[in-house]
Amino acid sequence: MNEAATKATVLIIDDSKPVREIAADMLRLLNLEVLTAVSGQEGIALFQSNPIDLVLLDMNMPEMDGAAAYQALQDINPHVQAIVCTSESKSKAALRFGDREMPPYLHKPFDTTIFLDTVTAILQNNP
Repeated sequence: MNEAATKATVLIIDDSKPVREIAADMLRLLNLEVLTAVSGQEGIALFQSNPIDLVLLDMNMPEMDGAAAYQALQDINPHVQAIVCTSESKSKAALRFGDREMPPYLHKPFDTTIFLDTVTAILQNNP
């Protein structure tokens, strides 16, 4: 991984504590800084107050689902890099985005290799 990516900060927005902990542990294997939020609202607040390079976004959360949270993040920064994380099928998750383009998708439970490869690829291509 390149120098820039090793200093990247990833925000995990997921209402499940075990998922947040597992994802954070995997991200730390890549020497990434990790912030976590238990809701879309908390994630948006962290995104506004911290330099975030990538957001891992759960689709199924109470009050604000991942698609709504992603829209709010795009309103703050139209170039936000995100990965949708859900146990739903990719096609079902895409329906939540309507006409908007869905970010890259990772299926839960995470496959460690696919998870790390996807995160690395996005961070290396981040402008």
